[in-house]
Amino acid sequence: MKAFEQGIVQVMGNLKKFEALLADGRKEILRYAARPLISTIQSATPVGTVTHRRYVPKEKGEKRSAKGSGKVLATYSPGNLRASIEELTNLRRTDSVWVGPRGRRIKRGGPRKGDGYYAVLVDQGTRNRPATPFFYRSVAVAAGEVKKRLEFGFQIATNKFKPL
Repeated sequence: MKAFEQGIVQVMGNLKKFEALLADGRKEILRYAARPLISTIQSATPVGTVTHRRYVPKEKGEKRSAKGSGKVLATYSPGNLRASIEELTNLRRTDSVWVGPRGRRIKRGGPRKGDGYYAVLVDQGTRNRPATPFFYRSVAVAAGEVKKRLEFGFQIATNKFKPL
């Protein structure tokens, strides 16, 4: 009975060691697997031809200002939505990797790019604009490659495992 208990303790120790090994490399594996998804979504993202502007109303209490009036709050150049698709960092869910449009403006060594809050409006459409579905179709296209990369990454991690 003593040998059986020692065997159980050893198996439990191996499982904890294996869990720690996977936890250490999990984020890197997920980032590696997300790369083809990011590039597929970016390539499918529609790019407009006209620069759009968002305005702050002139009068307090107004919800919107007329086109061309008020102070320019934001300018959206063609390609901003495509530039906003990336791995989302600084989320509270630190053990996962999320891919999508960055919802706030970011500066990367030049003009501000990537304010993609309106991605859902482009993808699903509005009452004034027809839908241009690109996001979920891209996820479906990239799913096979993402799965292969996940399997490969976890296979490498399991090959590094040395039992006690």
